[in-house]
Amino acid sequence: MGPVKTAEVMYELDKQADITRAYGNGVEDPILSTLSTVGTDSGTVDGVLVKHSTLRTLDEGALTKLVGNDVISELKGEDGIAVLKSLPKPIRSSILDELAS
Repeated sequence: MGPVKTAEVMYELDKQADITRAYGNGVEDPILSTLSTVGTDSGTVDGVLVKHSTLRTLDEGALTKLVGNDVISELKGEDGIAVLKSLPKPIRSSILDELAS
């Protein structure tokens, strides 16, 4: 979903649980907790080392067939490795195959 959308969902859940008033007192604000996370240059996905720079070079046409247009920008964004890890296994496997070719 990306950090901003994740923060929005977390905020709505916190609001429903009535814990937004506790922000800063043992409960961290969702914006701070999602946006302060530093992205990584590489990561292991299903036992395969994936470099973020390599992920960015994937052909957008091939990716569109696999994930649609909405996910491509997030997949090639700063949190690309995390986005890749969050995708269903068959899609991850197809993307890893694209990276290997």
